[in-house]
Amino acid sequence: IDTLRDALAKRAALEADAGRPLVQGLLADALLSLGRPEEALDACERGLDDAARLGERYWEPELHRRHGEALALLGQHDAALTALLRAQELATRQGARALLTRIERDLGAASRR
Repeated sequence: IDTLRDALAKRAALEADAGRPLVQGLLADALLSLGRPEEALDACERGLDDAARLGERYWEPELHRRHGEALALLGQHDAALTALLRAQELATRQGARALLTRIERDLGAASRR
């Protein structure tokens, strides 16, 4: 986590923003695996902001999926479902089949709650 945060800080200092949404997604994933959903939410939101600002939309569905996962861990199931449905919509539009598989798995789990 520290390594990812350092990389983001160094890239920001160099104004080398390319790839920030992907790195924020990796950070969110690491935080989720450590049971830190609040921090993961922040990383997802920063990644989504970066994606919009930079026009790097390819990682947007995965950021929404992870956002939904973090919300579900915090007990915010309606918001989690909304995030997952947004992820599904974007992944479908992009034709991102691997992402769709993960999103659909998470949607199945969300519907059982």
